[in-house]
Amino acid sequence: GDFRLRTDNVGYNASVELLDTLLTPYYRFAAVRSEVLSGAFPGIPVDSTTYTVGLLLHRGPVRARGEYQDFQWEISPYRSWRAEVQYVGPINPTMRIYATASYLDKYYPEGTSTDLPEAFTDRTVTASGNLQKQIPARSLVLSAGGSFSRLQGRVEGNTYSLNSSLTWKIGRLDITAGASAYKSETEGVTGLSTSRFHEYYYVNL
Repeated sequence: GDFRLRTDNVGYNASVELLDTLLTPYYRFAAVRSEVLSGAFPGIPVDSTTYTVGLLLHRGPVRARGEYQDFQWEISPYRSWRAEVQYVGPINPTMRIYATASYLDKYYPEGTSTDLPEAFTDRTVTASGNLQKQIPARSLVLSAGGSFSRLQGRVEGNTYSLNSSLTWKIGRLDITAGASAYKSETEGVTGLSTSRFHEYYYVNL
């Protein structure tokens, strides 16, 4: 039947910079509250509460984060730990590097649905990087990078990607050529496996 539902969102953030922005602890609170104004709501209440606490570290080209989150909901509450490190900076005047690595541990004490109520943990490890090289004398910019992701939990799998590009400026003409490749292999709890592979090449004038 028809129903009227009102949803309110409440949240706030708090953080403080310490040691000349070297360390920044932070806290976040977010809540969703619903009220059925008329009729009967057929689904599961959307009410949820999220608590997040973490610490940021920033020194020169290095950024790091450690974070704990508690998500409370009737259907699939979880608790997660996250850690990540990022490096962005020049190696020399014509070369710049970007690299990042992260780890996420997500625990579902009541599963993800009434059909899958068993507790489980998902763990994800990712790493990516990109290197950019400028050759001003030839008006060239070279770029190459890649990424890797590993998932362990209800679904097991690996994902890889590689990419490269070259940009050449000739007067008012810009020529960009590149190539990328992507591969993914996953296996679920039912034993069903999937594998995907893509390649892409391009030239832009």
